[in-house]
Amino acid sequence: MKKQTIFNIILITLTLAINIFIIVNSAIDGSTSSEESNSFAHFAANIINTFGPNTINDRNFADFAYVIRKIIGHFTLFVLDGLLTLITIQEISKNSRFARFYWVISFSLLFGLFIAGLSEIIQLFTPGRFGSWADVGIDFGGFALGSSISFLILVLTKEIKLKN
Repeated sequence: MKKQTIFNIILITLTLAINIFIIVNSAIDGSTSSEESNSFAHFAANIINTFGPNTINDRNFADFAYVIRKIIGHFTLFVLDGLLTLITIQEISKNSRFARFYWVISFSLLFGLFIAGLSEIIQLFTPGRFGSWADVGIDFGGFALGSSISFLILVLTKEIKLKN
């Protein structure tokens, strides 16, 4: 098998895995999701409190846990998704007549909006969860940032190849 084919299979697998992870986690009930978020927030608070004792305490932990959930559980996860999705679409379509970069970017962003919306719609039907437009915006913002980073990587890679 050619290196490019193996690379494409790896990209597709990683992209599918992160999107399945997003969808599956959006279907986890509210109490389990909250426990997982709080466990991670306690872990992060312990690290922060190691450097600044009592920085995160009982008075501000709920706010801290909320920010962690939005930054890690939504934004950062979708940044990674945007990174992988744009590169995957570009790589698997580069020999296609639809490989013009604006089509790749448009399709990637539409896909990101779809996944962000779908994950919030699923939460509308999940016990103890609710979907929110704000979360769609956070998710899509992360996806767009990840796609932008991928775009820069692809452009810089292309420029380096042209110079050589």
